[in-house]
Amino acid sequence: MQHPKPQKLTRILISLAQEDSKILVEGKRDEMALVNGGIDKSRIYRAAYRTCGYFEKLVSSPKNSRIVLLFDNDRSGRERTNRFVKYFNGYDAELDTSYMESFRRSGIMYVEELNSLL
Repeated sequence: MQHPKPQKLTRILISLAQEDSKILVEGKRDEMALVNGGIDKSRIYRAAYRTCGYFEKLVSSPKNSRIVLLFDNDRSGRERTNRFVKYFNGYDAELDTSYMESFRRSGIMYVEELNSLL
């Protein structure tokens, strides 16, 4: 696996910080890594131990037309992503997985890794 380049990760985080979207992560360490990377904590929601149904209100809210799914790039993270995409198919909100892909291409497997890289 390639070694992540801090400047590339910084560009990804700046782009994410400038958006007005809500962000779903797996757990507290992922949330803290994003906060340390400059993301407003009020935009981040933890999905650990929660079903897709828990987020129906968030996804169906007209002001949240874009939801970023930022789960880990391991098997369970990809499975969770697929489950969320399938569950919310047909809702008006756009579920964005492009940041997961950007992190994966940058060599980041787990969101919490950002803490040690920035």
